[in-house]
Amino acid sequence: MRPCRNKDYLQKRWVVSPEFIPMQLPVAMLHPVRIPSGRSHSYSVGPIVIEDNFRKVEQTDAGVKNGFVPPFVIIDGQHRWYDARQRGQKMIRALVGVNAMKKINAALLQWASKKKKRG
Repeated sequence: MRPCRNKDYLQKRWVVSPEFIPMQLPVAMLHPVRIPSGRSHSYSVGPIVIEDNFRKVEQTDAGVKNGFVPPFVIIDGQHRWYDARQRGQKMIRALVGVNAMKKINAALLQWASKKKKRG
């Protein structure tokens, strides 16, 4: 059994932003740290939480590192994101850390540009 993690440990490990901003973001633009395997389902509700990937954590898919280091990561709500993606949901509510905002805004501009080209 894994030892219980306290708030200070988790905050030091995953959170650098002093504040979080509510947003609606494209599901396909977001990156979880670990891509859920699909064997489980989220029973929680509410916005997902996104933070700057200040530790440069590599993404894993089914427990295997895939070589992708996302600029920002979903630190809470990975299963909610996965469920939304599986349903074909286009947008999802998120709380975005202010330290991730610059990267989120750049990704939104890039996303809009690609969407415009696809027509």
